[in-house]
Amino acid sequence: MTNNKITQGNIYKTLLVLMLPQIGGFFAITAFNFADTWFVSQLDKNLPAGAESLYLSSISLTFPIVFGVGCIAIGIGIAITTLVSRAIGNDDRDLAQRIVRDGFILVIALTLAITVLGLCTIDPLFKMLGAKPEQMPVLRDYMTIWYYGAIFMLLPMTGNNALRGAGNTFWPGIVMVTGSVLNIILDPILIYGYLGFPAMGVKGAALATVISRSITAVICLYFIFKSKLIAIYLPRLSEMLHEYKTIFTYAFPAMGTKMIMPLTICIYNIMAFKFGKDAVAALNMGARVEQFALLIIVSMAIVLMIFLSQNLAAGNAQRARKAINFCYYCAVSYSVVCYIILYYSAVPLAEWFNNIKQVQDYSVTFIYIRPLCYPLVFIAFLCQHGYFALGKPFLAILMEVFRLLIFSVTLAWIGGYYFGYNGMITGIAIGTALGSIVSIIAFERAFRNHPTIINIDEHITESI
Repeated sequence: MTNNKITQGNIYKTLLVLMLPQIGGFFAITAFNFADTWFVSQLDKNLPAGAESLYLSSISLTFPIVFGVGCIAIGIGIAITTLVSRAIGNDDRDLAQRIVRDGFILVIALTLAITVLGLCTIDPLFKMLGAKPEQMPVLRDYMTIWYYGAIFMLLPMTGNNALRGAGNTFWPGIVMVTGSVLNIILDPILIYGYLGFPAMGVKGAALATVISRSITAVICLYFIFKSKLIAIYLPRLSEMLHEYKTIFTYAFPAMGTKMIMPLTICIYNIMAFKFGKDAVAALNMGARVEQFALLIIVSMAIVLMIFLSQNLAAGNAQRARKAINFCYYCAVSYSVVCYIILYYSAVPLAEWFNNIKQVQDYSVTFIYIRPLCYPLVFIAFLCQHGYFALGKPFLAILMEVFRLLIFSVTLAWIGGYYFGYNGMITGIAIGTALGSIVSIIAFERAFRNHPTIINIDEHITESI
């Protein structure tokens, strides 16, 4: 069932109205991650003068793993959102309830497997990622607790996507904001030992994350049951397997696209170890800052994907074209604003984030150079989501491989080899920019060749 508010009315107002709830939710998630990183970074202040970063550099190595596991939930979440929304649109609430139930079962099973595998591979995995012997105790402390609590990380993400699929975007935002606030409150208490609690260091950071996510999982499940959005009877095996086939048809392309980023960050970290642990810490700090810069673009990309899907399905090719052009303009304008803000705040931001001089210098270099490619990167990010709206999810994966794993990694290695850390960061920026150009050209060609997207609702109904 087509949403008339999206296929009709003022294009620009519609995009902006749809974007606002997304920005709030993603801001909460980013604040959640940023709080962990900042509070842990303060532990480095207790190290002897002149020492390299230990705690921040160690936690930096966990980011690709944590993000990679999150990508699995994101991929399944995109599938659940799509299938639930279409089931609701077809007035088939029973189907929507079964999809949510079976989605939860799938996520729980995958999370248990991740927990067992993760606990058994902490040492070999992080040694492969370049961890030094002195970092391993820190990594064991953090990741052991994180793996045990992984199920509470993924359940709220799945539930929120189910609620969005049913047309409820307000409560998922509340759930994400609640989790972020709780994490920010618990971090200093458990890390530094305030209010009578023992100082737990990185264990406290992991425990704060698990506790806050556990609470949001309970809240999210409450809204799921209150909305009667989940089937409470036992599933039939044949029916469940058929639904899983459909879920993975959507989930695998989304997972693959999202997994490329943490893989690339792993490679960057391995390269950066050549210049010392402080370089790795600075990369992590830069990645966190970049997450904030991407908040509006991520929100815009998701909204554009929804807008294009519905309008192209309805045959509104001109309306879709105007939306793309508007988002391009907004992305370039926003990238300029981002660079100006980051350029003038680079030094105080680096000093506030970490007190080790070398980490600060490396961080400032990252902030000065990396945002230069933002105009192209932001547009390419919009195109990445646009591929899904055009019915070409595997093209999105291919373009991400070219953009990050081929262009960016290759030029980062060349730059680092010949010109040191500054050359590596410059190589990342130039490579990402060149790859983004290729992705944009491919998207524009795909859009021209597909003036109206193929309506896949009938395929979904038949496959389910």
